[in-house]
Order: sequence, then C-alpha cells, then structure tokens
Amino acid sequence: AVLRTAPITSCEQSPHRREARAIKNKTSFGRRLNECLWHSLEVRMLRLLRAAGADVPEVLAVGEQSFVMEYYETEGRAAPRLADLRSELLHCDWILKRTLWNIKVFFENGVVHGDLSPYNILYLSPEQIAIIDFPQAVELKMSALTVDLLKRDVHNVCSFFRRLGGDCEEEKFLNKLLDKEGNHYC
Repeated sequence: AVLRTAPITSCEQSPHRREARAIKNKTSFGRRLNECLWHSLEVRMLRLLRAAGADVPEVLAVGEQSFVMEYYETEGRAAPRLADLRSELLHCDWILKRTLWNIKVFFENGVVHGDLSPYNILYLSPEQIAIIDFPQAVELKMSALTVDLLKRDVHNVCSFFRRLGGDCEEEKFLNKLLDKEGNHYC
C-alpha cells in the first residue's frame, strides 16, 4: 500500500527566510527550530511507514520535543540489533528478504531511510524484525541524493548478509526497484 500523510505539526512546514537564516547561522532559535523539524520528520516517517505496513515501531505519544515509540524486547531484554548477532542469526534468508521488502515499501511511499545498516534493524524473532532510527530519512521528492542514499542502504544490508553467506542480488534489486515500468522486486 502506498500512503500519504499531511504534516502533523506546524514546525514541519518548510522554514521561511528568517527561519532558514536562523538554522544556517545556528542561533538558539535556529537550533530549536532545527530540532523540532528533525523530531517531526522522524515521527511523520514512522507513522507513514507503519500505516503502509512496514516493520517499524508504532509512535505511541508525541510531546513538544520528544516522542514515545513501541519498545521491543526478547527474553526480557531490549531486542538485539542484527549487528550484535551475526553468527547467531537464524533464518538469514527470510530476514534479508523481509528487509529488502521494507526498503521497497519505504521507496513506494516516497522515503529512503538514509542510514540503514544491521545496526538499525532489530531482531525480534526468527520471522520478525523492526527497522529503527529515522531522523535522517529523506523524502524522494526533497533531495537529488535519494537514489545515492538508497543504493548505500541496499549495499549496507546486502554486504552484511553476504558476509553471513546470504545471496543478495544488490544490482538486480536496485534495477527492479528503480525500473521506470513500475516492476518491483520481492
């Protein structure tokens, strides 16, 4: 499903000249505004992607400068990151396929994670993951760098799984995802 959402707070609006100058000059007002924009972006991305069916935490509450999201644990501890498991990781093929499926859902909804790696993927069970850390996410329409960031995300994921013996066809995935005909992988 491809979903679109409206901005959730007034600080998400594009800054005007005065605000842009304050951010650029790093004034106290500019730093507060920049933090608000960053915070709002992460909340908006999580809500958008969760509604689209992606494996991301649910936003439970939003404050002025903070938000609470779903907490994941396994065996009474915080859920481990894929990077922490490496050789102990079960069902690598399924996790790789699910991660690539999530990247596709993000892309179809106009979002690139921008910093996806095994450090931002939580292992919940042999058949369940959660992708976290979206403050640096980029909307496709907002930056000319999104394709480069997408390629980096896919490379980071595929490199990790190849080291574990997985078969990740990085170029094939990217070619199908970026295909102008609308054909998609996974």
